[in-house]
Amino acid sequence: MKRHHFICSLLAASLLTTPLWNTQANGAAVFTDIEGSYAKDAIVRLQNEGIITGISDVRFNPAGEIKRQDFAVILAKALKLDTSNVPSSPTFSDVPANSYAYASIEAGYQAGLLNGMGNGKFGSGQTLSRQDMVVTLMRAMGTDVTGKAASLTFKDSGNISDYAKDAVGAAQEAGFIVGDRNNKFNPMLQADRQAVALTASRFLQAIEEKLTTQPEPTPVPETEPEPAPAPAPAPAPAPSTTTSSGGSSSGGSSGGGTIPSVPADITAPTVNVNRIFFNDNYSGTQDQLWGEAGAVSEVGAVVKAYPWKDLNENGKVDSDELKTAIVLGESLSDGSFTAVDIGDYPSGIYRFILTATDKAGNESARDVASLLKIKLVHNEQPVLDVEAPTVDISKFKVIDNYNGTFDQIQGEPGAIGEENAIVAFYKWTDSNGNDIVDEEELASPLLLGPSQDDGSLPPTILLNLPPGEYRYVITAKDQAGNESPKDNEHVFTFALVKGEAPVDIPTAASSHFGFDGKEDKTKYLQTEYQNSPFTLDYILGEEFVDGMIEYSTDAFKFTEDDSYVINGIPYTIGDSQISNDGHTLRLDKLNSGAGTVVTLKLGNKMNDVRKQYDMFIRVDADGNGLAKSEYAEDRLIINFTIFG
Repeated sequence: MKRHHFICSLLAASLLTTPLWNTQANGAAVFTDIEGSYAKDAIVRLQNEGIITGISDVRFNPAGEIKRQDFAVILAKALKLDTSNVPSSPTFSDVPANSYAYASIEAGYQAGLLNGMGNGKFGSGQTLSRQDMVVTLMRAMGTDVTGKAASLTFKDSGNISDYAKDAVGAAQEAGFIVGDRNNKFNPMLQADRQAVALTASRFLQAIEEKLTTQPEPTPVPETEPEPAPAPAPAPAPAPSTTTSSGGSSSGGSSGGGTIPSVPADITAPTVNVNRIFFNDNYSGTQDQLWGEAGAVSEVGAVVKAYPWKDLNENGKVDSDELKTAIVLGESLSDGSFTAVDIGDYPSGIYRFILTATDKAGNESARDVASLLKIKLVHNEQPVLDVEAPTVDISKFKVIDNYNGTFDQIQGEPGAIGEENAIVAFYKWTDSNGNDIVDEEELASPLLLGPSQDDGSLPPTILLNLPPGEYRYVITAKDQAGNESPKDNEHVFTFALVKGEAPVDIPTAASSHFGFDGKEDKTKYLQTEYQNSPFTLDYILGEEFVDGMIEYSTDAFKFTEDDSYVINGIPYTIGDSQISNDGHTLRLDKLNSGAGTVVTLKLGNKMNDVRKQYDMFIRVDADGNGLAKSEYAEDRLIINFTIFG
């Protein structure tokens, strides 16, 4: 039985016993934070049905992120999947049998609705991308989406992954999803809780309508059986023959002793490259390819990988561009195949065309639809690092600010002996008076961020400390976990003298900053994908006379392709305004009145490391050296993540 037929049958059986939607509320508490949500009605409906819950009895958190395992729970409840008949051994290594989502994930996998992320993992704890949400829900619809990518009209349709385009196109055509105000779908962005609620409710309504409008079978009247005709006299035996075409087969048998013909198998198996993965090993150990369940549509098919380079750059696979195939073995009963060595490749990007050949000799097409692109980065086996980075406390200084503004610490080049070492700041109180640093005398550390490639530490928020003398121990911990010693050689002593700020300090408040024309203090960007341009706005809190705004972040680099706008007038950014290897941008000589909006326009910003970064913004209303020479500060968040 085809998968979508199975799903529709499952839903039909569920619909016969209880509708997907109840018309009566079940008395659930009303969420207090959904009044302004565009998905309010859908949230209430799903809550009344017992399909979704809030983060508390009265809060739903509509803009909050949703994890893959929580979406599986919603899907299982909405479709009334059988969660009682699940395997005792987990299918995915990151979803143990004692997980609250175990039964839902296993039921969704058995129904053909949910897939893993590769390497035997489901992706538990990861967020759900908008395109993956739509792909899963379209599977639940049981609709043939083949070729529906042609229906896509979103401006960013090119950013939709190939495996999701047909499903997203079908969903757009059916009206289940719409673009944002710029007609963009944003496929890689994480789906928030209200988006899942709204989209799921539309799909469930469509499923119910689809099932309830299917015509019932026309009853066939019973008839009396007619008497069997008398058998005709048997003809004289014909000479024996071995031909298979000596009689008609219209009556269900062949005459003249013929042997019924068996249709030849001319259909090639299919290969799903989205379910084929690679093991990137260090030099001396061969790299490997392997396929999870569903990678190949037939059991016993020989899987091959043809190294391919598009020599004529026409975007098509030409036969003379394929090298000798690497045989990966035969597919197993579930369509998977075990890991097979493909060679000890150096670091780089490689392309393979994957095919499968069945027992009848039918090989799947060698075309770009079967392209597997892999990026190998492991080369020489790393040497075990057992040496801690050095710390030179003479190259650190503290920036003393008035009360209400965080004090800062900064390290000059050479302050830390390694790049990307995490610098820690331990407050030390010599409680026993022996003038020796003892472990129990150190407070919990303040983590100041990673060191730069030159061993420096950019100005980093310390604390809002009152005037006085302080002693801290500074250490650095490298990527291997080696931390420099906590001893007297690494004690950093400093004094702060600034207390309450004078009345003429700039009045710029942190609430005046926000991304994309909003008051959002966090910007989510994607690793390894193209990011859409975005903006950062600042509203002048007072009149600026030769004022300054400085932006600093390790998340990405500023370039001359960025720009800014003041009072609707665009300005370009010059090389002299960028410093700190591209991580600091300074806008000088700003002259404008209070309430003016300064919009920083940033292009496609990339970062290979998935983590949260700080962006520090310093503002001075009248430049350095004047009465208002102190800075107002703000801290925003840049979060690079992978959606889906």
